[in-house]
Amino acid sequence: YPNVDLKTYRAPSEELIATMQMELAANNPQFDVAIVANTSIKTLEKDYDAFAPFVPTEVDALPAGLLDPNNIEIPVGQNFYVIEYNTNLVTEEDAPKSWTDLLDSKWNNKIAIADPASSSSIYGLIWYIMEEKKGVDSYGEEFFNKLQENNPIYIASHGTIDSMVAMGERSIGVQMMGVVLTSIEQGNPINWVFPEDGMPSEVNVATIAKNCKNQEAAELLVNYLVSKEGQDVVGQYLYIPVRTDADYAFSNGMKFSDITVFGRDVNWITENKEDIISFFQDLTS
Repeated sequence: YPNVDLKTYRAPSEELIATMQMELAANNPQFDVAIVANTSIKTLEKDYDAFAPFVPTEVDALPAGLLDPNNIEIPVGQNFYVIEYNTNLVTEEDAPKSWTDLLDSKWNNKIAIADPASSSSIYGLIWYIMEEKKGVDSYGEEFFNKLQENNPIYIASHGTIDSMVAMGERSIGVQMMGVVLTSIEQGNPINWVFPEDGMPSEVNVATIAKNCKNQEAAELLVNYLVSKEGQDVVGQYLYIPVRTDADYAFSNGMKFSDITVFGRDVNWITENKEDIISFFQDLTS
């Protein structure tokens, strides 16, 4: 669509949501389409009734379990947490094989993880550790208390975590799969582990602002992101696709059937967000 002038703004999740929130509070949204984790969209929709329903042309190609019954959140990609490591500093044999392996004292001062105050994606992992696995040895709040003994550094964005690991400032990153794959394509000394105790997955969605200024172009963009061609591009540059017919494979030959992924509980995350922020502020103070 050569006549469409696409302007984009990209930022860490919490910064992006804060910007959208200010615009919506002023009744002057500057965006037509937002692409972000569904947790953030649910919060803004609840507070501002900000988004319009839209049914993509190829909606039948999307997994039914990911569809929003209100047609506000259009699934365009997914991402899940893995353990990233610098191959110059950590061998494949020595790399952590599970989340609880990160509690080993040999990783003292070597772990980078996203800060809940600035990253919405990390809440999926926090839910998984604190709630989904609660009651299992070394999980729950106890996990993060023990992890703190290894002096992890909390970083605002996953891109910065990747840069730190790639440069060897930290040898281990608690990281999103999409960031890892991009880093490897850029030639960085990076590899990853699919934790054997499972991984939380987040759904990234596109949503159209209510009464947006460029409705036709917004619908064209969302339709493209959902299309087979768009999903191939999503898989190459942004997220892991949601369409099973997308041309996508992990570079190590593994398939989705080889890994254990848990869809995160968005309602729990939304209800506990403020408590989570307070918990980590106390933990790191």
